[in-house]
Amino acid sequence: TGVTATAGNASATVSWTAPANGGSAITSYAVTPHAGTTALAPVTVTGNPPATTANVTGLTNGTAYTFTVTATNAIGTSPASAASAAVTPTGTTTSAITNGGFESGLTAWTTGGVKAPVASTVAHTGTGSALLGLASGAEPLGDSSLSQTITVPATGTTTLSFWYQPHSQEDPCTGNACPYDWMEAQARTTTGTTLGSLFKLCNNNGTWTQLTADLTAYKGQTIILWFNVHLDGSSPADDTWMYLDDVTLTNG
Repeated sequence: TGVTATAGNASATVSWTAPANGGSAITSYAVTPHAGTTALAPVTVTGNPPATTANVTGLTNGTAYTFTVTATNAIGTSPASAASAAVTPTGTTTSAITNGGFESGLTAWTTGGVKAPVASTVAHTGTGSALLGLASGAEPLGDSSLSQTITVPATGTTTLSFWYQPHSQEDPCTGNACPYDWMEAQARTTTGTTLGSLFKLCNNNGTWTQLTADLTAYKGQTIILWFNVHLDGSSPADDTWMYLDDVTLTNG
């Protein structure tokens, strides 16, 4: 149920919700692209359990596609799902991030740490952003993290872009030279292992700063984008915080 598709470059990322299995574990899914009324070769997803997302490649840019999904277990194969809304692959797409402009608060994002991020109106564009860390008050010891799971397109070059506005009463630092407070972003596996550091620093610039990162090394993978402000629990407090906005993923 709930089949959705996001267009990429000659590809699409298709996601769905697992159905009731009738008492027998689902062993595979088949994702079928449809160009108009023509059904194309399905993509099979296996695993234990099989993932509920798939990258469908080999599509034609400029052609609209819908997608249906079937599930298979020891009992048999289900009827096809309702079709997704149509999407059209193009040579360059900006997609995959849900609510990257934080115009719907923190919807689609996962918060964590000792000081959970909150929605803010200090925006780079639009009216919303995310506030990570602590702008005032007693400083806790630990993280203030915000994350979203995405699938990097299997083809083309994929670039992550985001804007952050840093603030800190702590001494400025960069990278591993940051011993106390810092702000950072990482690409992580779905189990939380760090794949790569996108930035790590601490300063009080107070200006919107754009950072871009090439995620092509993770093409075809489902990863977690993890943004974080670390606080060292100092007393008296030397708080650190950042605003995050306009998170986009461009594939071309």
